[in-house]
Amino acid sequence: MPFLSYRQALELKKELQETHAEVITPENENYAEGISRFSDPFTSTEEASKVVSFATKRYIPFVVQGGGYSTSGSSSTHGGIVISLSQMSKITVDPASRTVAAEGGAKWGDVDKVAADSGLAVVGCTVNHTSVGGTTLGGVYGWLTGHYSLIIDNLLHVRMVLADGSIVQASIMENPDLFWAVRGAGQSFGVATELVFKVYPQVDPVFGGLLYFTPDHLPQIIEFANGLEERATGNESFFFDVKFLRELYKDFDKILKTYPGAGENVVVFELVPYTELIKVPNNATAFANRGKYHNAGSIFCWHDVELDHKMQSIQQDLMHKIAQGAGVSRSMELNQSVGVYANYAGHA
Repeated sequence: MPFLSYRQALELKKELQETHAEVITPENENYAEGISRFSDPFTSTEEASKVVSFATKRYIPFVVQGGGYSTSGSSSTHGGIVISLSQMSKITVDPASRTVAAEGGAKWGDVDKVAADSGLAVVGCTVNHTSVGGTTLGGVYGWLTGHYSLIIDNLLHVRMVLADGSIVQASIMENPDLFWAVRGAGQSFGVATELVFKVYPQVDPVFGGLLYFTPDHLPQIIEFANGLEERATGNESFFFDVKFLRELYKDFDKILKTYPGAGENVVVFELVPYTELIKVPNNATAFANRGKYHNAGSIFCWHDVELDHKMQSIQQDLMHKIAQGAGVSRSMELNQSVGVYANYAGHA
């Protein structure tokens, strides 16, 4: 695909001159700010539609940026167009129908606050500073998944911009094939500019926070936590082997000591209860990762470009060890689906 030329950038500016959208090129004094993870050019579905149509007709590559949280680079492009939805962040709650409508660039934290003002809660996302549009299309595990399944199982309909620039609605009744696809593989099918979800009563106060323990407390933590999955009510979940986690900690600690500049590295086990999400068949949506297991991921950070290949290799080896020691690949009985959560795929 060709790059967006200066002439084409001028053409695009002309097409958008009657809108609130802003086209930022390297010659613009705001370019450095514009390519940061939180640039704000688009304000409506119609503006996004014009840009998608413009880019498609000219074979210019483009990507969509919701909240700018992607660590995989999937919301960035070199020489193409970034369609940023950051200014499209309107949120509307309808307590009567128990629904919330959010534009694609809205952040989950803001959706949570607006819903809470009406005594309601949305399944949302475990990382609430991510965007509604980008995360929803990949499935989304939330803190209420144990009760109400994934966010895509609570998605009622979505407004999409397709590759030809057309604007459509997708739901169970309208464009059902597209609605099936966007629930799990939506990033491949269009730009989600507005989404409507079910919400639920949330009248009790909720405590949230982090508890930190030193490695020597690992056996006691696992002794306390193991078995919670069997006893779970949908509010709690945990299961691991002490020996495996000890080995994993030693490996991770060695990485940090060998590469002091990588002190921001994290390995995360997201123990969201799967009780409700496995009630939905794997072929009911494009999300094919429903099974009796949890998500594990890692984010490695380093600042020396010379370490790129080395750190990526170490990270992959570590994740492979997790997959073999505690993942679906260790047991065919557990290997019920693809074993990959699309929203975390870029994190390794």
